[in-house]
Amino acid sequence: VGFQTAEFLLRHGMLDMVVPRRELVTTLASLLDLYAGARQTRRTRKQRAEAVAATAAEQAREVEVDAEATTLVTHAGSHDDA
Repeated sequence: VGFQTAEFLLRHGMLDMVVPRRELVTTLASLLDLYAGARQTRRTRKQRAEAVAATAAEQAREVEVDAEATTLVTHAGSHDDA
C-alpha cells in the first residue's frame, strides 16, 4: 500500500513522464539518445583511463630497461679498464 503512488516513486528516484501519444515516439527517441550518450561517455572515460594506465606501465618498463642498460654499460666499462 502506498508503494505504487507517484509520490513514493518520486521520493525513491523513479520518475514518470506523462506524454501525449503524438509526442511519445519523439520523447522516447530523445530519452534513448540521452541514455546512449551517457553510456558512451562512461565507456570513453573507461577507455581513456585504460589508455593512461597502459602508457604509464609502458613508461615504467622503459625506465627499467634504461636503468638496466645503464648498469650494463657501467659494468662493461669497468671491465675494459681492468
